[in-house]
Amino acid sequence: MFTMPDHDLFTRLPADLFRPLASPRQRLYWRVLVRLYQTLFEDDFTESEYGHARALVVNTIETVLNQYTSLWVDDPDEEDSGGDARLRANLVYNKLRQCGWMEQDRRAYHDYVTMPPRVSQCLAALIELAEGRALVMTGALKNMRATIREIQARPEGQADRLVELAKDALRFSRHLNSIRGAIKGLYDNIRGDLPAREIVNSFFDDFLREIFIRDYTTIKTTDNPLAIRNELLSVLSALRYQQDKLQALQDGYRSLYPGDAEQARRHLEQDLSRLEQVFLNIERQLDAIDTMKVRYEKRVDTVIDYATRTTRPIGKELARLITQLSADGAAPAGRGLKVPLLGGEGLGESRFQTPRRFRPPPAPGVLRQRGLSDDAKQRLALERAARQAIQIDDNALLEFMATQMGERHRVELAELVIHSVRDYFCVLNMLRAADFGRGARRLFPRFCRQYELSGGEHWVRTDYFNSRNIIINKRT
Repeated sequence: MFTMPDHDLFTRLPADLFRPLASPRQRLYWRVLVRLYQTLFEDDFTESEYGHARALVVNTIETVLNQYTSLWVDDPDEEDSGGDARLRANLVYNKLRQCGWMEQDRRAYHDYVTMPPRVSQCLAALIELAEGRALVMTGALKNMRATIREIQARPEGQADRLVELAKDALRFSRHLNSIRGAIKGLYDNIRGDLPAREIVNSFFDDFLREIFIRDYTTIKTTDNPLAIRNELLSVLSALRYQQDKLQALQDGYRSLYPGDAEQARRHLEQDLSRLEQVFLNIERQLDAIDTMKVRYEKRVDTVIDYATRTTRPIGKELARLITQLSADGAAPAGRGLKVPLLGGEGLGESRFQTPRRFRPPPAPGVLRQRGLSDDAKQRLALERAARQAIQIDDNALLEFMATQMGERHRVELAELVIHSVRDYFCVLNMLRAADFGRGARRLFPRFCRQYELSGGEHWVRTDYFNSRNIIINKRT
């Protein structure tokens, strides 16, 4: 287990960078920053090599202030402009410059303004978050599939693509979590006392159009991430255990992180582990999305079912009664309240529901206990034996290897002989343990202490498996 150095955000960004966005005028400052970035600093192309003229920046700020005059509120920590738009624009500019959003440089008789690269990158990420740009699932999956295949085929010179692949995989994982979060947000919004019309409108406008059609349908049909999970995990396993490919990637990482071979190795191990963790957790994330989706749809179905069972006049009367009871809760008890009655309903015992015909109560009987038949007992015994055969633990693997290996100290996959279903699942678990060494040490600690599993380069085809060869060595 390795630890990466702690990166402090404010060693790369000015310490007071977020002060304007935390002030009472935060919405106004945000409008100003977005306009400045999109107008002047997004492309960062100017006629002068020193940046934009200070007058142009202040004029842009003044335009935003005139457009959003209602967002200017009193701030006790800042000066009062007295309502002058030009003075307010200069105050906003000086505030942003003091907090590090812009840098001013004087050349001859002119002042030029630039935005630091790190600050520009931070603002671009915040604007993307505010715009809510959706990740295109099909494009992300296709890019990851193509990249991992090229890395497997030719690992030389592909270290930079592996770094970006790890970042894309993390972004993809966060997007899956955001789908569940979006459904949960819709579910929380309709849990209150809302009209059925608003709940149904939210279902069609927000859920079906924004989530179900755009994201959920994509990841559950042709572009299901589970379709490439096995391929990607297989490639990652090959990159870990094939020394020539691992060495080629390490050489590429040394060129990306020069001067420290150990740091390059740690970054490579971190990226491979991140990719494995993301694609091992995909199934759990998809199950969580399905669970939240079913809960939300049940709530909407209940609302629609109630709305269809309740007629419009009765619904209006119930709403009126609830409003009047809420308003007159503290009124005297003798105050009258009009209650609607349907169809001239009479008062008295005739209102009580009576059975259509008399039914005598059931006579008491003797409880007879029936035993299981021999066929049922035999079937249960077979089911129990089947469950025990597929439940493999440390003891099962150790017994299997003691029988297979004997006095030898090294065997390969093709030399393992399968006599029963239990032997088949023992070999299957060893194949999985060879691919995921860290997870295998958690599941089978005693087995991993006595035997060492390593992956081979060629494939083995038997009556039961068509898999990459594994080599099992007994530890001394």
